[in-house]
Amino acid sequence: MGKTVAVKKEKAKKHIFLRLAVVAFGVYTIATLVTQQIEIREQKAYLENIQQQCEAQEMENLEVERLLSQGDDESYVEKVARDKLDYAYPDEKVFVDASGS
Repeated sequence: MGKTVAVKKEKAKKHIFLRLAVVAFGVYTIATLVTQQIEIREQKAYLENIQQQCEAQEMENLEVERLLSQGDDESYVEKVARDKLDYAYPDEKVFVDASGS
């Protein structure tokens, strides 16, 4: 009779260990799924932002192509040279506001 009690206790210990392993695996699986869903949401937001930037750049490209196809828009060329390339006329003095305001 002593053997059956010891066997039952050993089986109970194994059963508890198995339950704990199943619960731990369940918690791990749920945590992994939640983490992946959060990352998917962040990546979708990032992709949407990039797509918006791409659309804005395409619109700007179309505008530049339109202006360049006209061929006689010197004011646009001058504006780009001044604003983006920091060009100036040879006799022109350019003052930069160093205060940042």
